[in-house]
Amino acid sequence: MNTWAELKRRKVVQWTIAYLAGAWLFLDVTSLIGGHMGWPRWIHQALIVLAGAGLPIAVVVAWYHGDKGRQRVSGPEAAMVAALLVLAAVGVHLVRPGPPSTAPKGARVPAAERSIAVLPLDDLSAGGAYPYFADAMTEEITSALTEVPELMVKSRSSASRYEASELTVAEFAREIGVRHVLEGSVQRSGDRVRVTIQLIDARTDDHMWSETYERTLTDLFELQADIARQVADRLAATFTDRERARIVAGATEDPVAYDLYLRATSEDAGPTADATDLLRRAVERDPDFWPAWEALAFRYEQRDLRGGGAWADSSRVAFDRAIEAADHPGVRLRLEASRSLMFGGEGDEEAAIARLRAAAEERPSDLFLVDALADYYRVRGRLAEAASWRWRAARLDPLNPDQWRSLWTLYWWAGSYEAAYRALRRAMDLDPGSSDLYTALSLHWQMQGGMQRALAALDTAEALSGGTLALRRGFVHWWGGDLEGAIAAYAEVDMDESPEGRPVWLLIPMVDTERTAGDSARAGRILDHVRTVLEGRTIGDYEPELRVFSRLQLTALEGDRERAVRLFHRYLELGGHDPTWFEQSPLFEALRADPEFRDALAGLRAAVDRMRQAMERELPSSF
Repeated sequence: MNTWAELKRRKVVQWTIAYLAGAWLFLDVTSLIGGHMGWPRWIHQALIVLAGAGLPIAVVVAWYHGDKGRQRVSGPEAAMVAALLVLAAVGVHLVRPGPPSTAPKGARVPAAERSIAVLPLDDLSAGGAYPYFADAMTEEITSALTEVPELMVKSRSSASRYEASELTVAEFAREIGVRHVLEGSVQRSGDRVRVTIQLIDARTDDHMWSETYERTLTDLFELQADIARQVADRLAATFTDRERARIVAGATEDPVAYDLYLRATSEDAGPTADATDLLRRAVERDPDFWPAWEALAFRYEQRDLRGGGAWADSSRVAFDRAIEAADHPGVRLRLEASRSLMFGGEGDEEAAIARLRAAAEERPSDLFLVDALADYYRVRGRLAEAASWRWRAARLDPLNPDQWRSLWTLYWWAGSYEAAYRALRRAMDLDPGSSDLYTALSLHWQMQGGMQRALAALDTAEALSGGTLALRRGFVHWWGGDLEGAIAAYAEVDMDESPEGRPVWLLIPMVDTERTAGDSARAGRILDHVRTVLEGRTIGDYEPELRVFSRLQLTALEGDRERAVRLFHRYLELGGHDPTWFEQSPLFEALRADPEFRDALAGLRAAVDRMRQAMERELPSSF
């Protein structure tokens, strides 16, 4: 049989050409629609697989049906088509991603295919004329990548440790838990900027993409959008007009305003007041430059928390101006979520948390939003939810010891001491010279009755800090019932020095010790300071729950059982979450005999135990 003649007679060639033309048109149209609708990339990949599988099906159909008179489907034909459809289904399954994991797997997680860290960009500017610029551009590019939901972008704080790590790129990528890194350099001369970027597969050391850009300052938002698009393209992540619009939404046409903003938000910005002045000048030049308004809102908040005047209203106004100026709905959502976090006591709390979660859904690599949700649930005593979000934060920021110390706090409050200890040790491995972490370790052992271990940890903390922790040592002795040790330690505390920074909850046990020792005059002076702090603004950034907790301790010290019970109920309403303290503290020994207090404490213990079980069941067991 002449095969070519048979193919022509059955019109197989014509069918094949017609099918290829139709498939090409179909894929082109669906790609255009998918790009505007924000379809996941796997859908287009699946359509390509199906179109490819359709070609042999078209050939089979042409072979059997191109010859007139063969209209019925034969057994071999049906079997071949069925086999091809099965193969197509397998192909679709392979390109379609599985459901996203909702629980982080620890600090040193397997490097995800779409994970990336932006390493600190080198500054090649002549004479070091712009020392802040490379750092600021590293931050800006990192922020742009977080706009791509399918990318897992490690935080700037963890990625910045590369310079001091003495590790190779591949070694650092394994340490931080990423598959890819972005590195490069910036060179600035006046308003002209040269940026060189390269994307590296850290596992194979392959250079996947590189580009050199020549831009002006006001074109840098477009540059960031292009870098994000190129990275998304090469990591098979979706990048649509929506992502691009969110990145360029903060652009300003005033190069001076943008330069002021970069100077204020870089790590070299200097004191808060200096950065505030830079941002004020930026928004004066461009009143619609919302990123500067947002940064200014946070600077005002920091000044307010430091007690440097009443800046809360200024912060609200700056946030409102940022929201008003932002012309992209996704950007406004994030700004509203940030405002909800900062002023959470205002308005509908459920609506506020809904905004936070919606914003985190759109920007799952936005560490600020993830941190905010962890703090939100922590303050409200919802320890399991707080720990879940804190784990996500630790996954994005694995080399930041503060993330692991925060996890220690949550596990410690829940009474999951083994997990708490592992989290604290992880923080200490990352920051072995921190006296604060050894102070936390002292409290960890103290709450479990290990007083000698607690004192040994304080010895190490004192050696690292070069100062005295007599107030802490007195607290440990007092807690363990060692009155002589407490008196000796508290004798070293000079109350004539400025008492600012001394936590109220540590001073109240000192009052109790001094009273017991018979020094009522010193006890009275300390008590006066405690009352001043609790009644005034100098308590700083204490949360409402911690303020009530301190008042509750003072009330228990004064023996007002009825008021103490009321304050304990208020503590629970504010999310109080530490039953061990009330079960063991000498201050509450008399109060534990009160039936109402005992019942409320038992309820708190039961709730915390349930949260501990949920944490141990649902969250990672390895650190």
